[in-house]
Amino acid sequence: MVYSGSFGEKDGLFYLIEAFAEIVIKYPDTVFVMTGKSPSEILMARVKSLIKQNNLDDKIILAGFVNADELLCYNTMADILFVCRSNSPFANHGFPWKLGEYCMTAKPIIATMVSDIEDYFTDNETLFIVEPNNPVAIAQKIDYIFNKYDHALNVGKKSKETALEKFGYLEKSMELIEFIKQTKK
Repeated sequence: MVYSGSFGEKDGLFYLIEAFAEIVIKYPDTVFVMTGKSPSEILMARVKSLIKQNNLDDKIILAGFVNADELLCYNTMADILFVCRSNSPFANHGFPWKLGEYCMTAKPIIATMVSDIEDYFTDNETLFIVEPNNPVAIAQKIDYIFNKYDHALNVGKKSKETALEKFGYLEKSMELIEFIKQTKK
């Protein structure tokens, strides 16, 4: 499992770590790789403390910042990717750009119901969506994915198709050009 990005409050890392603590009981061979880090030493210390408190030192790899090739490798090797932002003004007023990158891997992704994610994706069809700030919901969704991994891979393929359709810059640029041509007439 992989999370990539900043380790800010908006990113829901504490909920992910709590969820992982529950999952590792049922799936003891599971490893969680976290790339990136917090610009705040205080927040980073809280992340490390929660990992230690839950006895996850040997289960969570804090890889830090990695280059683009390493990030691509982590993301394509992951069984599940996470965009589990917290319910915060920042998360609700911004779109997580890493979601598009994750979608291109065609792997199962768990995301939270923040911002306008549900305007583009449907739970269990094109993405796995959970309520924010809820480690129990995240753990249940991880368990669901592990138990129905063939279905999860199909959802991952559909998330890629959705991302290409909704966010593909070439397609959207052509739509915009056509719109401008129509309005000039």
